[in-house]
Amino acid sequence: MKKKVSLVLVLILSLSLFGIFSVSAESTDLIAGKIPDVYPTQYSAEELAAITDNASNTTLFGKTLAYDEFIWEFDVPKDVAGFSYNGSDSPRVDLLDADDNVLHTFPRLRFDTNPVQPIVGVKKVKVSQVNMYVGIVKLSILGTDSQVTVPTPEPTQSPSPEPTQDPTPVPTQSPSPEPTQNPSPEPTQSPDPSENENAILTITLDNGFEKEYDLTATELNAFLNWYDAKAGGTGSAKYGFEKNWNNGPFTTQTEYIIFDKILTFEVSKYTLK
Repeated sequence: MKKKVSLVLVLILSLSLFGIFSVSAESTDLIAGKIPDVYPTQYSAEELAAITDNASNTTLFGKTLAYDEFIWEFDVPKDVAGFSYNGSDSPRVDLLDADDNVLHTFPRLRFDTNPVQPIVGVKKVKVSQVNMYVGIVKLSILGTDSQVTVPTPEPTQSPSPEPTQDPTPVPTQSPSPEPTQNPSPEPTQSPDPSENENAILTITLDNGFEKEYDLTATELNAFLNWYDAKAGGTGSAKYGFEKNWNNGPFTTQTEYIIFDKILTFEVSKYTLK
């Protein structure tokens, strides 16, 4: 009796999990065998076909440190139910509607990533953040034609014109003179204390190495603005620091930090005397 109850519970649990995570049986690969509609020109048609040919022996590798992006556009909107991905590292995927509004974002696409609920009205799929550290073996976008119906606009009725009434003349009043006010003296602004502040920026990379830079307040703000912009998906993949120590025979030296290699960073401010 106990064995029968256990088997029933296992069956119920299996069906529940399948209902949550499975992709609809009617879903198909929306980009199977299709090259992107938008892509960097340094990639050949053969390399682009490796993304969607569903073959494990072909791979598209990023070519530079900078990020590349690839866009597929559908003829009609689709309902995306999931992804099947195989490759090294993790690209970013954005699902867009017909007006390029972002419907959903996967910051880091993992193996067989499936949204719980289908994402409806998808017109474009953008795969980005592909550089020389990324190799895409296979990418499938699973879904169906969108079930969203566009409402038919109702005809606009023109309003009936109302008769125009002649305005009643209003007597003109002479303005009363306002008393002259003496201007209040503006307070003298104190100098910005941040102008006398420097900071030690310590960056820890994903390989455990630390980089340390002595920056002015302006230089620190420039780095922080670059980092915030890059975290939001825009800007260069690298940031350069001008070295002014141990330059040897060189007139200038620039040390570059790659965004994806930054693990943490620490800012220690101090005041110049």
